[in-house]
Amino acid sequence: MDPDAASHDHRPQVDELLAALGPVPAFARDRHLFVVAANRAARALSPSFRPGANLAISAFLGRPGDCALTDEVRSEVVALLCDSLAQHEHDARFCALVGELEAKSAAFATLWAAQRGPAAHHGPITEPGSQSLQFQEVRVVNDYDLTVVVLSSRG
Repeated sequence: MDPDAASHDHRPQVDELLAALGPVPAFARDRHLFVVAANRAARALSPSFRPGANLAISAFLGRPGDCALTDEVRSEVVALLCDSLAQHEHDARFCALVGELEAKSAAFATLWAAQRGPAAHHGPITEPGSQSLQFQEVRVVNDYDLTVVVLSSRG
């Protein structure tokens, strides 16, 4: 899968937006949950927030110690994939991603099978841990494929 295939036309503007957020960690993801751009603050938080990384693969197939995710966060990742399928045409890249996750993660396969449609939850989600992060997604105007994710710490 080519993580750079998404949204080349808007990449400079997205990079500028992310850089303008300065110390606020933020990244842009495509409809397949690949990170296509990230500011320095996001890249410093986790390898999962670096360009080329896939949020679903990180959530379900990441290395031990990468990130301890709750069931709520993993359920949200599955819901994001389900939303993407509902909004966009079914494509080979999507099938390959879901196929890999189903084959390699029983947790993903179980959540994917239980998913009944688009996510009901679209607000920020919080991941507990040593540093609790709140995730807020914002759709990029005039781009059906990109979403900017802004992270904020919560104490």
